Amino acid sequence: EGALAVHHAAVCTLSWDTPAAWMSAASVAYTVKVLSEKRAREAEAGRAQGRLLAAASLGELDVIAELAAAATSLEATDGEGLTPLLLSVLRRQEGALALLINTGASTDARDRHGNSALHLAALSGFSSAVRRLLKADTRLCEALNANGAMPLHLASFGGHAPVVEQLLSSRAAVSAVDARGSTA
Repeated sequence: EGALAVHHAAVCTLSWDTPAAWMSAASVAYTVKVLSEKRAREAEAGRAQGRLLAAASLGELDVIAELAAAATSLEATDGEGLTPLLLSVLRRQEGALALLINTGASTDARDRHGNSALHLAALSGFSSAVRRLLKADTRLCEALNANGAMPLHLASFGGHAPVVEQLLSSRAAVSAVDARGSTA
């Protein structure tokens, strides 16, 4: 806006009977229009991403499908660094999780603590989510969070035997050591 004021002052000192003055004024008007349109698009994208985060958290499949079809970013994050996929796991929204995976959401997304969706599902004992995430990518069972813990560590810590069994059947490393030196 400061540059616009300087440009405005320069334009006001020009003689308006020259083509250069008219071209300069038209250029400023065009630039202002383009910037306004860009801000409006960015605001709309932000609103759509907010709707997607809420829909994933609440399991609103029709809203998720609509926004995914409209090319809304499936990797948008909230203030905690949670993507729609991570929120669907935290809120135990299995339908939302399935739809997000099927529409291309990254199963490797991480929260601010380095937890993937599989970490969160393992920690909470959400076995159907663990099964779905491992089906999408078995390499997820090897992922480390910021504390050096794998999903197997978290499932074991939480006492979730069915999840531990699922992870072991996906070849999770039993002897893996976390940052504190603990194994699963």
